[in-house]
Amino acid sequence: MGIIDIIDQTREMVMAAMTASTLYLTVVSGYLIAAYVAGNGLSNFQLLFVTALFVAFASFFSLGSFGYFVGAHNFMTVYQPETYNDLYITYGYWIFSAQILGIIGSLVFMYQAQKSCADT
Repeated sequence: MGIIDIIDQTREMVMAAMTASTLYLTVVSGYLIAAYVAGNGLSNFQLLFVTALFVAFASFFSLGSFGYFVGAHNFMTVYQPETYNDLYITYGYWIFSAQILGIIGSLVFMYQAQKSCADT
């Protein structure tokens, strides 16, 4: 396997990670919009259903993104260990941490939207 193939495969893994991150942002945005627009009007079942779907898919895309960065890291360390500087694994951990905080923040946002409407 030549250097061009290594670069191409690593690039594809990073692009897949970015695609998963984009899908994560889509899921989070949809959940936040639903929380803001209809959060106070949701029944308990609807709230549980939407929240379960949100957590499942946001976690799926978050872990997918992390997995592709780890794959890019592993690919580079196997084929170019002397010149690789752990950039992709660092990206993976930072983005995964931000995404987990985004999931928690979105759940808090929905809770506050529900609570503020119950108080009024």
